[in-house]
Amino acid sequence: MTELSKDKLAYLWVEHSNKMWRTVYATPIVAVPVIAGWFALHSEGEATFAFLTAFLGMLLMIVQWAIITRMAQFDGAFLSILEAALPDFGAPILRLNGKLLAQSVPLILLLIFFLLAIVSFTFPFVETGGGS
Repeated sequence: MTELSKDKLAYLWVEHSNKMWRTVYATPIVAVPVIAGWFALHSEGEATFAFLTAFLGMLLMIVQWAIITRMAQFDGAFLSILEAALPDFGAPILRLNGKLLAQSVPLILLLIFFLLAIVSFTFPFVETGGGS
């Protein structure tokens, strides 16, 4: 295998990092239709389908988390090669780095979908609208 120049590695790292962050930014966009579908089904009294929608959302977030985790690993590999060329920025605030924050987005949404799945059967939808 030929040795890549630092410039080429830096370019690849920037491109890969951009792809990872676009994937992270897309995660809530994937979650919004699931939440809307869950609410629509739950408000119609369809507890089973609301649960299945939340469960599907959980599966999607597990897949999304796995993809982001793998992308973060590649990002870290590029960064470890380029580390000597970068200035030392010190420790991140509260030890929270970008990779950790990126991986937490689908996990937070996974928790939300888990709670929605529980609510599907535990708390039936009660219409509070007035009027006759």
